[in-house]
Formats: sequence, structure tokens, C-alpha cells
Amino acid sequence: MNEDGRDLLTEVIHGNLLILDNFDTDCWDYVSGFNGGGRSLTRSALMQIPPNSPRSPAFNFASFIKFSLTFVSLAGNIFTANRLQVQWSSGDVVLKDLSGEELDPGQVDINQDGDLVQLGYFTDSSPENLFNGEWNVLTSNTRIGDSSTLSNQSAGLFQFSTLFEVGTNTVEVFPDWPGGYVTSSEIVIEQGNPLFGKLIAVRFFDGPAIEDGIRYNTVAHPEWKWGAPGNPVPFPIIFELTSSDSDMQYQDLDQPATASILANSSNMDAEVFQVSGSIVGNGSVLGFGKYESGTSAILSALPDNGFEFAGWTGAITGDEADQILSVDGDVIVTATFTRTKYQVTATISPAESGTVSGVGEYDFESPIALKAIPAEGYRFVRWDGVTEGEYDNPLSINVSSALEVKAIFEEAQYSVTTIQSPSEGGFVSGGGIFTHGQEASVQAIPAEGFLFLRWEGGNFADPFASSTNFTVTEDLVVTAVFGLASEANVQITLVANPETGGTVSGGGEFSRGSEILATAVPAEGYYFEKWVDVNGVESYSASHSVIVNETQSFTAQFSQYSYRVEVLGDSRFEDGFPTGSGSFLINETATISATPSEGCSFDSWTVGGNVDYEVLVSGRIDGKGSGFLINSQERPVLRLYRGVTYRFFLDGDTTLGHPFYFSTSPLKQVEDDYNGEYLDGVSGSRNILGSVDITINENTPETLYYHSGSESDVGGRLDILDSTNILSTPYANPSSFIVEGDISIQATYFEGSSEHVLELSVNPEGSGEVSLAGTYTHGTEVQILANPGLGYRFTGWSGGAVSDASSASTFITLGSDESLTANFELNQITMDDEQTGWIYSSWLGFYKRDAKGWLFSLSHGWIFPVGDTDASVFFYSREGYWYWTSSTVYPHIYSIEQGWLYYSAEASSPIDSYFFDYTTNDWVIYEPMSFNPR
Repeated sequence: MNEDGRDLLTEVIHGNLLILDNFDTDCWDYVSGFNGGGRSLTRSALMQIPPNSPRSPAFNFASFIKFSLTFVSLAGNIFTANRLQVQWSSGDVVLKDLSGEELDPGQVDINQDGDLVQLGYFTDSSPENLFNGEWNVLTSNTRIGDSSTLSNQSAGLFQFSTLFEVGTNTVEVFPDWPGGYVTSSEIVIEQGNPLFGKLIAVRFFDGPAIEDGIRYNTVAHPEWKWGAPGNPVPFPIIFELTSSDSDMQYQDLDQPATASILANSSNMDAEVFQVSGSIVGNGSVLGFGKYESGTSAILSALPDNGFEFAGWTGAITGDEADQILSVDGDVIVTATFTRTKYQVTATISPAESGTVSGVGEYDFESPIALKAIPAEGYRFVRWDGVTEGEYDNPLSINVSSALEVKAIFEEAQYSVTTIQSPSEGGFVSGGGIFTHGQEASVQAIPAEGFLFLRWEGGNFADPFASSTNFTVTEDLVVTAVFGLASEANVQITLVANPETGGTVSGGGEFSRGSEILATAVPAEGYYFEKWVDVNGVESYSASHSVIVNETQSFTAQFSQYSYRVEVLGDSRFEDGFPTGSGSFLINETATISATPSEGCSFDSWTVGGNVDYEVLVSGRIDGKGSGFLINSQERPVLRLYRGVTYRFFLDGDTTLGHPFYFSTSPLKQVEDDYNGEYLDGVSGSRNILGSVDITINENTPETLYYHSGSESDVGGRLDILDSTNILSTPYANPSSFIVEGDISIQATYFEGSSEHVLELSVNPEGSGEVSLAGTYTHGTEVQILANPGLGYRFTGWSGGAVSDASSASTFITLGSDESLTANFELNQITMDDEQTGWIYSSWLGFYKRDAKGWLFSLSHGWIFPVGDTDASVFFYSREGYWYWTSSTVYPHIYSIEQGWLYYSAEASSPIDSYFFDYTTNDWVIYEPMSFNPR
């Protein structure tokens, strides 16, 4: 190498950038003026992360990958034979087997005893298909963990220096090192065998030998190429696995860095197929993965705890958990697991002392409650046969196995304790120990200046008598309440039954003779029935007026509304009507099912159809005028779903004087006034005979009211519910949902198979690859992938309804056969003008090429690009400076001498070119239209 070449090499080293690309001698003479004596300079893929702001000089240098430089000095004499040295390593990629374990490196201080890894090539490989043709091995016996010093590489890593010699098939590994050894190539190395520029790949195995049961994977790169052997040995070719290199490809692209393809020792070039599937229920399947044609896949269905294997569907059928199938194409199966059923039983001790509810047969993990119900005269003590909650009643359990418990009861005896309040108010007697059902008698004697007011704490025959009786059925603390004669008040107690049915208000302590208002407000899904006092007297007004003369208790009785589910079918396509219709309480789960007839398939569930009501008018139960009866319920709050039509059929007799209509106003206060009448989606408004219909649509308000046109307070409220997500799995059959109102659901069908074909193609041809086409069950959500080829970028999907047409990885739910196209376009577009010879690049601008490869750029003058694409380019100027840029980072440019620069076309002129130097954080001036600093 002459002095200019050494200077250039020194500059390259000091610039911390490795420039390794194939130059011939003429190019080197033309570019730098030195003669390499036949040596070639090679480069590996240079990955760059673009600056944060491609149009602004302000960016963080931490966002760029550090450039590193490795030069290899070849020690020893200059050999007379033509040789080629190849260095290949795993870089930052750790190779693993299917279980996730790193590949075995063998023993320390011993080479050739770890898992096999080979350098080689495919006979018909091309940049479009790096794995095409037969696999030829260039290093037959290189192993994970081998090292030049016998110090042993880490598990899953390798690093080799291999020396090939023209005219022989022997390969020196780690030449001239203590750990060196000799292996062989499958071919005799010649100047043209392999061909100069042949694409090279690395294949790694999860075992030490190629035999049945061993798995492998192959990694390749469009810039890993065979060089030309030389004398002396040229610079080494370097192949390195780099996780950040997006151009690096794996033969099994779904499982990079994993030995996942099952090797068939009789046919190492067999086609690779995917054995995959899905799981219904809880369990797993062993044996899914990649297989070569002609091999056998052993699939084993393993149920989780509490589940049983029910059977296979798809490519295999039957209920045997272990299956063997010959692989001659992609295979899709489904393994179904069902919950194990367990028996829960209970015994009683002593006999006939009580009962237990909640026993029976239950699915695994079912939550159940066992309740011990004592017979009269007994009390529950504890449970035998459980490890937790032995004193809980009810006892909550998640069923995980067969269970037998014993409920232990004992004869009930109760204590009755008597106290007085306040303590100085009087004297009390009658407490003690009583058997179950025994009558107790208590007496209260007020102290001077006090009056006896009432008893609290028991079910008294007369709680306001100073001497009274009650039946003892539990432990009690009985309180005699006294009050000063001058300040004697009475207590009004209000209770909701059930407690979840609503709220009550208005109770408390009041002076005798005052009037209070007890109010009951039902909870969602409930309606108020009546007030009942301790004497059984009923009142049907939710707001109940009470004159306070004595201590009293009132119970507000609430009841739950029931809601209707109407399941509709289509007799043309089904065997029998769909099931699941009925009445449900709020928040109960409804399960619906449809049975398609032969030759037809279930499609989906849709919310729609009709729900009908019978409408009468009668006197309200509270006696305050008339009220609509909707399906025999007085003025109910109806809960209606969007998308359903609700029909209110008037009997024409009781409804004769009550025009039925819908309104946005909660109250009707004036007769024959229809202010607020709602008509969107309504037909028959104000009818007194026939029907009034309303279709709930997206414009319907969240709350409406139904009224009589002739009288106020006859109608009630309509709550409007959204039906968009009521069915989380509309394609499931059977399906289930939570009932929150009256609803109608339609089963839809179609003629033909329940499986659909998904076809995927690319446009233009050869611009990329697509994956996950195939045949899928109706309603399946499939993830599809589009991978652009070299020099292309993905622009979108066309031809079908995908979740995100602009995303290369997106989803489509199959309700029919689908044909989709992944569209790509060139990542950098150049246009040749044949008449003038000028070329336009979308990011570099106009340039013209001369016969020797130099370019004249209108922006940067004379530059020499290294490589045949303008996606990522190295520039060499006539003055001897090196630069690098690409379509993704330009106008940011990397200078070997100065680091990162930013070119401002706006500030530059024919007089000066302006660049921002990130090292000095200042603008610098270059010669006009050049990369040459002044």
C-alpha cells in the first residue's frame, strides 16, 4: 500500500468507521491513487439510527449507534496459494433451542464438542430469496463454544476465523492459534467455486450431529457474500449477526435465533411446513412448530389442572390425547379441553338436626356456597372436612376436587340479657337462659320522674307495654327504654326489604303527635310495592305520611323487575328454533344457542327484531288515579336497547280514554297537552287501540317517558341502553351476555362451510412477502403480516376490511372468503432522463453519472458512491474525504474526519455551501457544490 493509502487507512481508523465494500483495483486507483496488489476491502451492513430531527441541526448524539472499527492483521508469512479468510460470529445474538435454552457450548478447553454451527450457502439463493436451493456446507464440523485459545465461548455464541485455500476442501479454523483445527467443505474451493459474490449463510443446530429429532435454523443477509481468494490473503470477509440489523433474515422468520426447524436427516432440503393450532378451554399442546416434509409430528394434548381433554378437530380428529401425523403441508388443529366435574356432598350430625344447601355436581373452579340450615331448636356449630372457614355459614368454596363435608349442629340454648336505657331510668327483670322456642317474660318499672317508652331487641308481643312476652329463638339483649316524663319522644324505624332493593328515609326520633313523611326509593332493577307496619297494615304510596303517637316500625317492600330476552332465528337455515329466550333478573347471564341445518353454517348474533308488550289501564295500587299496566306491572321503568323495535299493544277497552305517546318530559301536568312528544322512530303515537311502536336508534335520548294524553301520572320512564358491546363474541355459538333490559337478538346463517379462505398477495410482484394466509373457521380474528423486500416499503392493504389498512401488522375477522393485497413501493425512487442523462433522486436531487462511476451532483459536486443503490451510500470526494448518508437520515451526513454534519440547502448558494458541524456546534462553510471544507 502506498503512502496515500496508509494515510487514508489511518483516517478511516481514527474516524471510527469501518468501510468494507468490494472495490476492484481500478476503482481504488481512481478513488485514492494507491494499488492494493489485488486486495479487496469489504464492508458489512452499516446500521444507522436517524437523528431526532432530520431537518434541523438540533439532535441528541445518544440516539445514534456508535461506530466501531475492527481491522484484522494477518500474521505469518505471505502464502503462495490463493486463499480467502472469513470471520463469522454471533455478535450480540444469543442462539437458543425451542425451550429457550442457549445452545450447548460443550466443555471448556475442548473444541469441536458443542452444538453444530456451519457456514455455507444455498445453490439458488438470490436477494429476493436468501434460502432458495440446496444447502452446501463450507465448514462441516464447527461448533458452538469453539475458540482460538480453547478458553470456550459462552452458551449460544460463536466466533470463527476460517481460512479457505483454492484447490482443496480442507478448511483451517483459527489458523495459527493454539485452539486451531482443520475441518472440511463439501466442495473443493476454486476461484469460481463458490462464485464471487455468492450469498453466504450460517446454519445452527440444537445438537452435536444432524439426525432425526435435531432442529436447526438458518440466518442470512443480502450483503454476506463470498469474496475472491487472493495471494496474499485479502482483508477478511466479516459476517456478524446483529440484532439491530433489519436486513438480516432467518429461515424460520417466526422464531429468529431459535433452532426451530425439525431436521430430516434423509432429506435436508425438504420443504418446511408449520404445524399449529388453537386451544379451546384450559390446556396446552406439545409438538406445535416447524417440520420438514416427510417427517412425523407428535402432538400431545395436556390438560391443565381441573380440565379434561375432550378431543381434536381440524386436521386430526378423535379423543386420544397423543397423535402422530405425517407432515406434507401446513397443519392446523384445535384441541378442546373441558372442565372436570366434581361431586360436592354433605352429611348432618346429629341426624335430622338440620340440612345443607348447595351440594351437587360442579365444574372445576366453580364458586359455590354451602349453607347449613339448622332444624328448629338447633344451632349451627362448625364444618368438618374443610381446611378453612370451618365456622363460616354460608361456607364459600371454589371447587377443585371432589368434596364431602359434615355440618355439625347442637341443641340451641340462648341467653336473654335485660338492660335499661338510661341506667337511671328504671328497673328491668326477666332475663336468663332459655331453650329454643321458650316463652320469656320481661318487666320494666320506671324510676321516679321517668316514663317507660318501649322495648328494643326482641320480637315482642307488645313492644310498648311495660310487661310483655316474646319467643326466644336467639341470643338477645333486651333494652327497656325510659324517658323523662316531660321529654318523652317516640322512635320511628324504617327498613328496606330486601336491603339491596332500595333506600328509605324519614325515620328517627320524634315528639308525639308530629307528622313525618317516610319515603322509599327503589334501586336500579327494582320497584316499590308497599309499606307494611308491625301490625301488617299496608300502604301503597312510596311517600307515606305517618302521625307519630307511639314507637313504630315500617318496612318498605321492594321487588325486582324481570326482563325479557327474545331469541329469533331463520327457519330456512336451522334445525329447530334458537334457544335462550326467557325472563331474567337484572345482571343475570343469558345463554343463547342456534343449530344450523345441514349444508348451512352459523354466522353471527345481531341485536334487532321486536319485543311486544300488552298495555292496560287500571286504578293505581296507591289509589291515586289511573296507571298503565305494562305486562301486568304497574307503571314499570322499562329498559330498552338501541337497534330493537318495541311494540305496545293497547287493549282498546281500558285504554279507550288514554292516548298512549312518548315524551322527553318526565311529567304530564296538563290534560290533552302533548308538549315534548317524541316521534323519531315512532309509529301510531296517541293511539288508544292497536299498537304504538318505537324503534330505538342512535338518535334516541338516553331517557324517555310514556304518558297518557288525558291524565297525568299514568305512565313511567324508559331507560335507553347501548347494545354495541352487549355481545363480546357475536360469532360464538353458543354465546352469553349480561341481561340489563328487554332485548331481541337475531341468529343469522349462511349457506356453505363454516371455514373461509384468506388469500394474500403482493403488489408489485416481488416487492415483499405476506404471511398467515390459509383456511380459518368463521369469525376467526387473524393477524396478517406484510414484509417489504429489499428497497421497498409497505404502503397499505387493499381488497378487504382490515382493522388498520395502513399497518403492516394488522387483523381481519373472517366472515367470508377474503382476498387481500399488500401494496409496496420503492423506498427511494430515481427517474432516468435518457435524453440528457440526468437522474433525479427523491432525496438526493439531480445528478449525472460518468463512465467510471463518478457522479456529478447539483448539490454536492463530484462524488463517488460505493454500492449500487441510493438507499444507503458512502461518498468519496476527489479531495480524499469520506462521507456516509442514506434516504432516512439525509440531509444529515456523517464525515469520517468531522463526525455528523447537517447540510442546509436553503442557506447554501453557488458561492458557498453551508453545513452545521455537531462536533463544534457551529456552522462551517464548504466550497460551492462540494463536500470539501474551505
